[in-house]
Order: sequence, then structure tokens, then C-alpha cells
Amino acid sequence: MCAPLIPRKTKDFSFPTLAHFLLSIIAVFVERKGPIMGWVESIHLLSSEETIKKLNTEFPEHFESLLKDKNIEKIEIIGDAFLPTSIAVVLHWCADIIPAKTKVGLLLAEHLRKKGMVNHSVWLSKFEFKMEPTAE
Repeated sequence: MCAPLIPRKTKDFSFPTLAHFLLSIIAVFVERKGPIMGWVESIHLLSSEETIKKLNTEFPEHFESLLKDKNIEKIEIIGDAFLPTSIAVVLHWCADIIPAKTKVGLLLAEHLRKKGMVNHSVWLSKFEFKMEPTAE
């Protein structure tokens, strides 16, 4: 399980050069007092309703093997609440590596591209807020 993140705001994640990118990663590393942890990779598919239904039945058998990767905390399949032709696979990574499009994510995105339009992205936490339990 990933270690909890320290509540804070990260730097702006728009980078004009590779040097700016690397400096930002170092800044995040220093701010968090440790390695970058708890990032997600999202593969969003826009396709036909028929294709989405078929994929929903196929996904579980494919993901069992992916969960053997010790750096994947969990895999979520989420669907748009109002658009039945939209689905996303969210890979929750727990690794102290620089967040990037992974081999697993790239292969999954390539497979889903055959079924419709794909948007593959990597997300890093900017804030984390935790509610303290209230005494009853």
C-alpha cells in the first residue's frame, strides 16, 4: 500500500524544457520528503455502447495477470455516468519511479485503440486532504 502523501500544493506541471521537468520532479521529491508515490495512469476509451459492454466482460480476466505486478496497487474501470460509450481504465501505481506512461499502460492503450478513440494520460496528486474521524 502506498504511503500517505503530505498535504501540500505541487508546482505547476507545464514544462517548456526537459530541464524544467527534471527540476520540478526534484522539487516535488524534496517537498514530499521522499519519493513520488501514488500516481495514476488513465486510459480513456470512447467507443460504441456494444464494444464497451463486451469489454466489461473481458476486462477481469486480463487484469488478474496485471495485478501480479508489485507496483500496481489497484486497477479501476470507471464509466461516464451519462455517456455509456465512454470508459476509462485507471492504473493506480505505487512506485518510487518518475511517473510516466508505462509499458503496461502503452500496451493497453494500443489494444484499446483498435476499439475506438483513446486518450492515455498520467496523473500526479496536487493536493491530498484527509478527513479526521469525529468523536461521537
